[in-house]
Amino acid sequence: MKKNNKSIIYKNVCCPICKTNDYELLNIREKTIETISFIFDFNNKEVCCLRCGLIYLNPMPCQESLNEYYSSKTLNIGLPDYNMQNRIQLIKNIITDKSKTVVEIGSNNGSFVNECKKFIDNIY
Repeated sequence: MKKNNKSIIYKNVCCPICKTNDYELLNIREKTIETISFIFDFNNKEVCCLRCGLIYLNPMPCQESLNEYYSSKTLNIGLPDYNMQNRIQLIKNIITDKSKTVVEIGSNNGSFVNECKKFIDNIY
């Protein structure tokens, strides 16, 4: 069965930390990822904010594209599992001491961090 290609839709954003638009392009990461339903074409541009030094994507994939991408992912050998409940159970199995500090990098809208706050004291 032939899968359809999906291009990720991007939108320009300012720095999430200092809200400026001054940045330097560091890297372009082009990648095609096949999921159960589609083949997604990513063209991520990693930039560094010239004011505060944060490295982030600009333009940023729009939420609709990310939702479509993540909802087509399933637990499979060779593919990451983006299912929230599976990720939470994995963290619960690893972090047995509630006082440990955990930092999630690339937390998107923070929903995973908010769920983990229910059983981890120091998660950011």
